[in-house]
Amino acid sequence: MKKTIKKAKKLTKVETERVAVLKDAIAQLRLKIYKASGGGYVRLRGDEPDWEELVRAQDVLQTAGIKLNLVNTEVQKLLPNLVSKAKPCKVCAKGALAISAIKKFNNLSIGELADSYDLDSAADFKAQEFFGEENADRMERFYESWTEKATTVEEINQIREWVKKYGYHTDKMLIAIYTNAIANNGIFKP
Repeated sequence: MKKTIKKAKKLTKVETERVAVLKDAIAQLRLKIYKASGGGYVRLRGDEPDWEELVRAQDVLQTAGIKLNLVNTEVQKLLPNLVSKAKPCKVCAKGALAISAIKKFNNLSIGELADSYDLDSAADFKAQEFFGEENADRMERFYESWTEKATTVEEINQIREWVKKYGYHTDKMLIAIYTNAIANNGIFKP
């Protein structure tokens, strides 16, 4: 009896980029550069305003002789001075996706960030833009255990099961969500 080997479906560009972002987010969580947390999409230093951190990161680069026009500067250039093992940031599901998307694909300028008020606010729309609104919102609902925002009774039960299995606001929960999405070409399917 011959075994039939199925060829793996080639991923689209969007799927490939989503999977790359998900894998990066998992790596950052495992390295403790991202720390799963509630209370905001991205928190660089507790409750300190992100703008102060962005200006400090720009100052570090300028001290090294790198001149920047802050409004046109891509946030990606500042990330190594903002987020590292020595300077971990707190993230939720959308926050980790947004930071990893910016890191991998350089898609947010300081000027665009100013329109959003801060990095925390920008993370919501960046995650939705990159992963699709419903997909990003579903990941966030499961991570935050927002049963009141669930779209069906079945989803309420699924959220409760995920919390029982992975805990509430844990790295383990985020890694499970992202691993599921990787297995589904960038779409979270609980």
